[in-house]
Amino acid sequence: MTEPVHPEAARSARVAAVIEALVSISKDIAAERRTPFAGEELHRSHLAILFTLAHSATPVTSSRLAAVLHVTAGAVTQLLAPLRAAGLVETVAHPKDARSRILHLTSEACVGLAEYESTIVAAALPRFAELTDTELHQLATLLKKVTDPP
Repeated sequence: MTEPVHPEAARSARVAAVIEALVSISKDIAAERRTPFAGEELHRSHLAILFTLAHSATPVTSSRLAAVLHVTAGAVTQLLAPLRAAGLVETVAHPKDARSRILHLTSEACVGLAEYESTIVAAALPRFAELTDTELHQLATLLKKVTDPP
């Protein structure tokens, strides 16, 4: 006879399975040794900033970026410094609030990041070959639900 599984234990096991899959995919992405913007020393946090700016549906302020990255405003300032110095990120006035500043990618950064992302996507396509377009959409929606800040 099998023992009844406590609902919290079953849920924890399902979350662990999701994390295991994410770590596996993360390893594949990290294995791509090429990084955008050759010559620039970019770390994972820098890439997270660039991807956030590239894919955000709403304007990104420093405080929103801090929430997305789960870091302090001071850490955002330090992370942005080399990206600004490399000409990848710039700050402009918020169109609806002159007191607020919006971060966005420069045109050079947009081109370089798009090329890099297409390389990563091409390498990842075989992993998702068994999923239908509907399943891919559902997976993306669910992952966004657990990764977007509140």
